[in-house]
Amino acid sequence: QEKIKAIVSNIKNRGDKKPKTLKALLRTISAAVNPHLSESEATHVLEHLKKQDKITVTQTKVSYGAL
Repeated sequence: QEKIKAIVSNIKNRGDKKPKTLKALLRTISAAVNPHLSESEATHVLEHLKKQDKITVTQTKVSYGAL
């Protein structure tokens, strides 16, 4: 949960510079915490954010809800 809070904070603090593609968001999620997350861990976090309606993924594009 602490990792997810750190990742959400990282994304939120980017303002208009939030990742706009799925690939960029996965890289951001992976790099937002130390040690960096594996691809499967980053995907797990991504799914968690989708379930909480914090993000919406349409094909390869990402849009953000209330972070």
